[in-house]
Amino acid sequence: MKNIYFFLNIVFIILFFSSCLNSESNSKYFIQGLRLDSDAVLKSDEDSLVKLKDLKKPILIFQYSELNCGVCVDSVIVTLKNIDKEIPYIYIADYKRKTDLYLFKRVNKIKKDVYRTNYKTDVDTLNVPYVYILDDKSLVQKSLFIPRKENILDFKEYLDKVSKHYW
Repeated sequence: MKNIYFFLNIVFIILFFSSCLNSESNSKYFIQGLRLDSDAVLKSDEDSLVKLKDLKKPILIFQYSELNCGVCVDSVIVTLKNIDKEIPYIYIADYKRKTDLYLFKRVNKIKKDVYRTNYKTDVDTLNVPYVYILDDKSLVQKSLFIPRKENILDFKEYLDKVSKHYW
């Protein structure tokens, strides 16, 4: 069964990359990483504003939307809670209503701020939660990873590798 998931993942990656390589800007994204808007603003739970460029780096960012697969998001959150002391990370979410965000935080027992934004990247068009590293002033997404609820061990392996590389 593990070989099937691995094979499907490879097929998905090949199809995804080949569809994205149709334009020059998309091919640059996959080769260099996507440069984020230096003026992108995050809003904390308490409505204070933080510029993306002002975050302490390196930092792992878990970015998702309220419309993403709930089980996928939950499985990532459980895993992140287990590495809370080892890897600095934040949540960036797209919620239309603040009350939905508060409910989500309470249900998942999240004590950290969940920053809200409506800033979209090309990766957001996939409609899946994802993680990446932000580690310098250039604001380039690095080590982007899309966790799968079916194989959370891949995500744990990813965390282990980025932890050794960045921290």
